[in-house]
Amino acid sequence: MKYSIILDPIGSALDEAKKYMGVVEVPKLSNRGLSIDYWLNECGIPLGNPWCAAFVTAILRQALGRGNPVYLTGSVQRIVDWAKTLQPIGVWQDKPERGDLFVIYFPSLKRFGHVGFVEAVTEAGFTTIEGNSNADGSRDGYGVGSNKRKVTDSIKFVRWVNALPDKS
Repeated sequence: MKYSIILDPIGSALDEAKKYMGVVEVPKLSNRGLSIDYWLNECGIPLGNPWCAAFVTAILRQALGRGNPVYLTGSVQRIVDWAKTLQPIGVWQDKPERGDLFVIYFPSLKRFGHVGFVEAVTEAGFTTIEGNSNADGSRDGYGVGSNKRKVTDSIKFVRWVNALPDKS
C-alpha cells in the first residue's frame, strides 16, 4: 500500500480548519448543523452534543488522512489524556506553537472542557480557530471562529505534530 507524505501537516490542518470559518449552528445554540452533525457522526457522538473536540479531530483526519495521530473523538479530556501519555516526546506543552491544539481547564468541571487550534502565536498570546465557540471565547458557543487568547495556567497545548510517524 502506498502512502503519501504531507509535507506541511500544520499548514494542511490549519487550511482545512479555515474552510469552515463562519459555520454556525442551525438553529443557534442547538449544537446542530450540516457540518456539525458530520463532525459528531465521524466521532460516534450523538447529535446535539458539544462539538469542539469533534471539530478539531475531524479536521485533522480530513487534512492528514491515515497520518492523523490524534484520536477521532468528541472528548476534550480524551485528547488531553492521550497527549499526557506522550509527554516524553513533547506532545504535552506549556507554551503554544502554530498548529498546536490548545485545551482549557475549567475548575467548575474539574476537567479540560474546550479545545481548538492555535493559528498564530502573538506577543499578547495566541489566535485561534475553534468550533463551538463565539466572539467571547465561550466553550459552548454556536460556531467556528477565531479568538485572541492569552496563555494562562488553565491553558495547555497539544503539539500533535510531534506524534507524527518518522518520515526517515
